[in-house]
Amino acid sequence: MLKREKTFYQKARSWAAKQKLFGQSAFSRFVMMTFVDRLNVVTDEFVFKGGNLLWVYIRTPRATIDVDLVTKTINDHDAVLKLLHAACQKNSEQISFSIRDFKPIEREGTLAAAVVVAFKTEEGQKNIFDLDIVYVQRPRKR
Repeated sequence: MLKREKTFYQKARSWAAKQKLFGQSAFSRFVMMTFVDRLNVVTDEFVFKGGNLLWVYIRTPRATIDVDLVTKTINDHDAVLKLLHAACQKNSEQISFSIRDFKPIEREGTLAAAVVVAFKTEEGQKNIFDLDIVYVQRPRKR
């Protein structure tokens, strides 16, 4: 008899149990990590950092509601947005992602973006999460 593939929600619950996480925050973290995995399939341009990275390595108890990234070489809003859309195109039947909002940020010569990612699972769960992306600094011309 063929074994039926787990639903996305079942995978999230199994992952959360292994991580000793519970509730909505566990599901949200699983969704965010799924998106980071998809982004990593598309490119190695982004470096994962921040609270979720700390949680992955040392299981900090601090709850975090976004994903923090920094680019390795890209310093261009259009190029970053193109890669994010490419990651969304890696959707599966179990979960789909889309970019709901992309807000370019320029502060004191630093480029960044505040991104809202929407998701919807095969079971109908849907919500959003944030990406905070800081772009690599280019040396100033003298």
